[in-house]
Amino acid sequence: MSRKRSLIFILVCGLVYALAAFLCTQVVAQNGIYPSGSDTFCHIYKGDVLYRAIREGEWYPLYDPMWYNGVEMLRYWAPLPVYVLAFCQFLGGGDPLQGYLIFVGVIVFFGGLAFAYVGLRLKRPFIGAFFGLLWFFIPNNLYALFAEGNLPRSLSMIFLPLFVYEAESYLKEGEKSRLLWTALYFVLIVLCHSGYAGMIALSMLVLLLFYASANHCFKRAAMLTGTIVAAFLLTGIWLLPSLIGGISNTDSSEVMAEFFQNIFRSLDPTKWFREGVLDYYFGIAVFLTAVFGLLCSGRRSRPLFASGLLIFLLTGRSAFYLLKLLPGSQYLWMLRFLSISICFVLYGCLCWKSLKKPVQAGICFLLLLDCICGLQLMAGNGSGSTAEERLAQVSTESLLDRAKNVTKQRLALMDLSTLGAGGPFIVSGIDVRTAGTYGAGWQSATTAANIAQLNRAVERGHYAYLFDRALEMGNDSVLVRTLCAPEGYDNWQSMDAQAARSGYGLLAENGDWRLYHADLPECFGLVSHYDAIGIGSGAGSISLTFPDVEETSDPDLSHYSFEELSKYRTVYLNGFEASEREAAEDMLRRLADAGVRVVIMADGMPEDPSIRRKSFLGVDCNTVRFKNGYPDMTVHGELLNTDLFAEGFSEWETVYLNGLSEVYGSVAEDDLTLAFYGTVYNKNIIFLGLNLSYHYALTLDPSVEGILRECFAVEDSELPARRVVPLTMSVEKDRIVIDSPENGVNTTLSWHDCFETESTLKERFHLCYVDAGRTEIKIKYPYFFGGLALSLFAAALLVLLFAAAGKMKEKEENAAGAAQAAGTPSAETGS
Repeated sequence: MSRKRSLIFILVCGLVYALAAFLCTQVVAQNGIYPSGSDTFCHIYKGDVLYRAIREGEWYPLYDPMWYNGVEMLRYWAPLPVYVLAFCQFLGGGDPLQGYLIFVGVIVFFGGLAFAYVGLRLKRPFIGAFFGLLWFFIPNNLYALFAEGNLPRSLSMIFLPLFVYEAESYLKEGEKSRLLWTALYFVLIVLCHSGYAGMIALSMLVLLLFYASANHCFKRAAMLTGTIVAAFLLTGIWLLPSLIGGISNTDSSEVMAEFFQNIFRSLDPTKWFREGVLDYYFGIAVFLTAVFGLLCSGRRSRPLFASGLLIFLLTGRSAFYLLKLLPGSQYLWMLRFLSISICFVLYGCLCWKSLKKPVQAGICFLLLLDCICGLQLMAGNGSGSTAEERLAQVSTESLLDRAKNVTKQRLALMDLSTLGAGGPFIVSGIDVRTAGTYGAGWQSATTAANIAQLNRAVERGHYAYLFDRALEMGNDSVLVRTLCAPEGYDNWQSMDAQAARSGYGLLAENGDWRLYHADLPECFGLVSHYDAIGIGSGAGSISLTFPDVEETSDPDLSHYSFEELSKYRTVYLNGFEASEREAAEDMLRRLADAGVRVVIMADGMPEDPSIRRKSFLGVDCNTVRFKNGYPDMTVHGELLNTDLFAEGFSEWETVYLNGLSEVYGSVAEDDLTLAFYGTVYNKNIIFLGLNLSYHYALTLDPSVEGILRECFAVEDSELPARRVVPLTMSVEKDRIVIDSPENGVNTTLSWHDCFETESTLKERFHLCYVDAGRTEIKIKYPYFFGGLALSLFAAALLVLLFAAAGKMKEKEENAAGAAQAAGTPSAETGS
């Protein structure tokens, strides 16, 4: 096409996509369920916070006090979608829900233009324009937007086809300008969703292997790989802080398993109609197109079809057992790769120059049919009810309206996310904006471990712990959804009694919800005393049953002092580390001599590198496996009958003990007597094996409970001693000022490594503690200079890569010219 015709073509496509965007937003506005998606309100809330901050002259808010006891909103979630949502809210007259509708239109319009532009550049304008219109309606893309509510990933879908086009064009042509555009689009993708950018980079690596092998362009593939890495690092000023803490500190291995499914299910369009199930869908039409392209296309398109098919096959259940063996596999959420695979297949069609028009038409028709099954995600129930009406209804039915009206400092919404992100949005995003211990997008919460414990307390029925720790988190109101209680639980009077122990009274209930409130100062902290402390990654589970055991965030025993631990009656160790083993062992002996009870869970002991077994204080462990339940167990000469293992834990791998000074308990297995319970050094150092504490956490086995009580010298009915302390606190955009009347006060604010102060500021289980007087906390941009250095290094690397690419292209052209003159084939040309 001529330049003039190309411009006219793009303008016509823009008009068509603008009309499609308008129609889509109208359908969504009338679907009766918008904004649908489990995380949608999370992103709308962030856009609203940014919009209001910008109106007050703050263009990059570092801190939001309303969610998670204070959260760094833009640190762990990429900033570009938040700014786009804030701009859409501006276009919507300041209404965040109208801004969401405009955001949907933006995805339709610019996603369409991206594919139309690619089709035009590849001299396939009409099929490119059709793919642009289709791209939004691909069922897997609709699922991401309207079911998952993953707005950042949906925004990155605009840039994905452009990124693939520029990358593949560089492989084919070798022009360094293609590297520049590749880097630019990848930076935009990283700033949309860094995790998804990593998935795209891995997918591109698969494509590069196929493409370079088929087209003999390994040098260009290496150059492109370096450009993608450098582009990733170019965002270092934001990326570095986002990778320190947040989701990178959490174990995602269990989450990974959920992102695989039977490949036949991913190809079955009837499930959407038969079951009403909304989940990941690759598409039978895309699959058939990929297979056809793999068999019949040329060497430019075939690698794209091969990559798309391989990535799709790796989303199957059987692939999970292979991929989980790879380092870093916990982040391979393979079903999230489906849209990347689909993009490869569609782009492969655009590159397939010999594809006949009748076949093109057939492919387009099949793809169009395949998109029908996903339309219900956008259409909803068609009731026409507004989001405001539905939010108001939920607020009334859930007692959130009453809870917000009585809450002075903070509200704990204990619903196990049954309200989705809409619950926290109602709490903090509309009407009376109320601070909450919860929020949405837990990856950004430094108190993720605290709220995970609260959730376990609700679902397992540990209500003494629930209300005690809700108070510790600074909540004067607690709203509990009754269906979140353990199955069959109906002793609400007991729940009321446990709430009363922590100062909460039942304010309202309607069968589905119970609202508790404590009459406390408008701003308060607490001074607390625990009789026991738990150290290690596995120590927290015992606190649910024994609330007087303090949780900790540092698992390294060597980081604690004798003076600190000697204040407790019991020190509980499970999943702990000992970076200075000898000093840690000596400290425990001193604690035992001082009368402190030390309880060590053998399953959670550190490994001794010299013997390659778990060992501590001269006691080492050997592995043993049980099936369905423990064998005969003897404790103090008496036979104990323990419960069977919990459902799903029939295979139990644990340890027994060697080297105990005195044995209290043993089991008989294969004619052997295996010690699991006893002491070493003196009676105050107790070892316990067989993973009994975890078994008790799962089953509440009364026989095991008796053993734990004997070990702890702390009653399960005891609560830590707490005293409420009134505070004066002001939160500004770059500082927090706290006035405290005494030392060692828990401010109930979450701890952040971006806090700086000249006063005393301590962290205990992810919360901030201050001393008497005024504490002024400055909120700084975290790891600024390290991130800046990383970005500058990446920029320099990109300059070098561009220069090298230019020289490499020049050499290729000279070699090609010489080869042509000699009448011999040239070296690498990328064709």
